[in-house]
Amino acid sequence: MSKQNGRQHDEEERLAESVYDRLVAPAVAPEDDNKFVAIAYEVEDFEIDRSDFAAISRLHERHPGAKTWLMRVGKLPAYLVRRGPNVA
Repeated sequence: MSKQNGRQHDEEERLAESVYDRLVAPAVAPEDDNKFVAIAYEVEDFEIDRSDFAAISRLHERHPGAKTWLMRVGKLPAYLVRRGPNVA
């Protein structure tokens, strides 16, 4: 990942976490714990579902082509993605 891509990724993460803190966190209930949260951070909208696919699909129905960040309620990582054997 280039420095430019890394900075862009960091900014996307910052925007998504801002939406999570301001809009998602106040709206979640205890039964939502560990559900997926798809966040369209540029339009400040989100969907929550047990299925990552369902959450993203509903969000993209309202905002086709929106840049989307996927998290879990409680901020546990949804996925950990690594490239190659030398990535720490």
